Amino acid sequence: MAVLYGRTDLYIGIRTLALSFWPYMIPFVITVDQASAPQSSLWFIFWGCGVVVFPLMLLYTVISYAVFRGKVGKRPNTDIIEFQANR
Repeated sequence: MAVLYGRTDLYIGIRTLALSFWPYMIPFVITVDQASAPQSSLWFIFWGCGVVVFPLMLLYTVISYAVFRGKVGKRPNTDIIEFQANR
């Protein structure tokens, strides 16, 4: 429970620090609007990565899980036991 509280405090502290610098990305030098990419680049990333690549990655992961389902199980590691017995 203490770990949860510690992580929560850290999360809240980082969020508070980030909000204290708003709207600056680099404090008092570059604002969020100045740091953002051009709209055409953002659309390219959205369509290229978000709509094409990400679903293909998900499909690959699902196929991988389907191929290897049931082929991996929990077994005791007999190599270690045999090594220690042969010493």
